[in-house]
Amino acid sequence: MKKTRVLLIDMFNLFLRNFATLPLTNDRGEHVGALFGCLQSYAMYLEDFKPDIVLCAWEGKGSAKRRREILKEYKEGRKFTGFNKIFEGDPEAETAALKDQLKKLREYLTVMPFYQASVDFLEADDLIACCTQHVFNDPEQFENIIVSCDKDYIQLVNEYTALFRPVKTKKNRKGVFETVQTITEDLSCHPNNYILVKSIIGDTSDAIKGIAGVGIKTVVKNFPFLKTLKESDDIYNTNDIFEYANKRIQEDKDVKYQKYIDNKDLILRNYELMQLLAPNVSAVSMKTIEQTFTNFTPRFKNTQFRIMLLRDNISPKRIDKWIDLLTNLKPTQIQIQ
Repeated sequence: MKKTRVLLIDMFNLFLRNFATLPLTNDRGEHVGALFGCLQSYAMYLEDFKPDIVLCAWEGKGSAKRRREILKEYKEGRKFTGFNKIFEGDPEAETAALKDQLKKLREYLTVMPFYQASVDFLEADDLIACCTQHVFNDPEQFENIIVSCDKDYIQLVNEYTALFRPVKTKKNRKGVFETVQTITEDLSCHPNNYILVKSIIGDTSDAIKGIAGVGIKTVVKNFPFLKTLKESDDIYNTNDIFEYANKRIQEDKDVKYQKYIDNKDLILRNYELMQLLAPNVSAVSMKTIEQTFTNFTPRFKNTQFRIMLLRDNISPKRIDKWIDLLTNLKPTQIQIQ
């Protein structure tokens, strides 16, 4: 039986990346880099990955509230200005352009054959985690591809879920496609254990402090078991980190492991903040996620799409290719057990 291929896009991540890197303007002199970049990205993903279902996941209202109750500094100090040099010296114009294109992109998605979702008090990574763990979680039926530059998604990679990071390199001109094998080889850490590494080293982009002076290479060297899965149905957890550290201290008198014991509270807090393998989601939120797929089946509305392109004065050279790809994507209704 052919598996259903599901593409799950972290939309704000994709939007900001295109907004920051593309200095494109239309004939009216308006910046349209984020709009054009996202639409072009959609076409590329449809062409390259040939998905049967596409979900565009957004941050929900109050999405950072739960994590800020754990750590008040969470994502503190983030500013949405200074991304694109075209607005250099004019932060007000940049903010206005960002808000305008963000609003318009959501409008484009309403006439495209994509599911679009945001859930109050959930971040996009929580939403995507719920989908891979509870909706599209049958490896016999689904294969998932997450699209985001955010490495936090690494922990969700398994035999039926991959991660595409649209970060261009000399080796990978379109981006990096991450699987269990590539991640284990590159990081010496199995994807499901990556959350333990992040709990120790922290995440500066989210203002989450880790153990000072400890990086990923140090962690995987000190805890070599992180390269493999646990010999049971369970996954390694923070208790395994502390038990191994205590054993090395007691049996080998290896003092370098003392820092992990001394920072136990920090590691436990970071794990609670960043883990996605068991997302903290209410029954009401889970029902909302399920209804995203069961209450509505999206269809491409060609005429409205073209009218929006005219409105925004966007004239892509590959318009016929875009239209063909969008027309050919016809998701079927999803049945959730």
